[in-house]
Amino acid sequence: MLRLTVPRAWSDLSDAQLRYVLTLMAAGFTHERLAACCLLRWNGLRPARTLVPPPEGISVLRRGGEALPVQTDCLAAATHSLAYLAEPPGEPVRPAEWDGRRAIDAHLHGVPFAIYLQVENLLQAYLAAPHPRDPAPLLRLWALLYPEAQGAGSAG
Repeated sequence: MLRLTVPRAWSDLSDAQLRYVLTLMAAGFTHERLAACCLLRWNGLRPARTLVPPPEGISVLRRGGEALPVQTDCLAAATHSLAYLAEPPGEPVRPAEWDGRRAIDAHLHGVPFAIYLQVENLLQAYLAAPHPRDPAPLLRLWALLYPEAQGAGSAG
C-alpha cells in the first residue's frame, strides 16, 4: 500500500520544502502542476517509464527501484490537500536560512526602522516596475532580509 504524506499548512513546510515551492512559483507553475510536483517529491516518487501504457485511470510511479501503479483519482485527492499553496499564507513564512545567512525576524521585530523603510521601498520599487520586472530590487531586498553574519566576509 502506498502512503502519501504532505504538510498541512504553510507553517508546516520545512525550509527545503518552502524553497522548492517558492522556486516552482517563481518558474510560473500552475497550482495544479505545483501541487503534483510537491506531492511526488515530498514522498520520494517519480513518474515511471513503462513499455506498455498503463490502463486508463492508472499512473505508474517509481520509488527507488519499485514501480507502483496508483489510481489517478487517489493522486488528485492527495494533491487537493495542498490547496493551501494556492493562497498566500496568513502569516509571514520564509526559510530560516538561505545561502548560509540567517533570516531576520519574519515580523521585522527588533529591526531598525531604517531597515524597515528600505524593505518597504524595495518591495514597492519591484511591484511598480513594468514587466518584465528587474530583479535588482529583490536582490537588494534579500540582502536586507538575510544579512551576513557579523564578522563574516565574502570568500571570493
